[in-house]
Amino acid sequence: MTETTSSSTTAPKHQPLAPGDRIFYRGDMANPAGWLTVTRVHPPDRWSATSYDCEFDPADRDCGDFERQEIRRLADSQVSRVDQGNGATRFVTAEAYRAFRNEQLAALHQRLAGGGER
Repeated sequence: MTETTSSSTTAPKHQPLAPGDRIFYRGDMANPAGWLTVTRVHPPDRWSATSYDCEFDPADRDCGDFERQEIRRLADSQVSRVDQGNGATRFVTAEAYRAFRNEQLAALHQRLAGGGER
């Protein structure tokens, strides 16, 4: 007899975020980019996976006609741990954001120094 394992019992590929962790929201056509802070972690239960309540930084709340305060129950699956620099990674961890930004700045400096392809 062969034993099978359910994908729901496999270990997560990354650690869940914790209160105080930072998330960069890339924004979209109607909403400007901004920074969020995780304020609460909702552990997985029988209806949903890990999710987060997050608050926007005060400087990032103004959206013109309205003020945004928070995002509730942001699913862990929506928070990317690798930033691709496009709309496919709308929410990214601060570490992923910084890593991608540093890679892009290093490539720019190399091109400006004449060491890169055009």
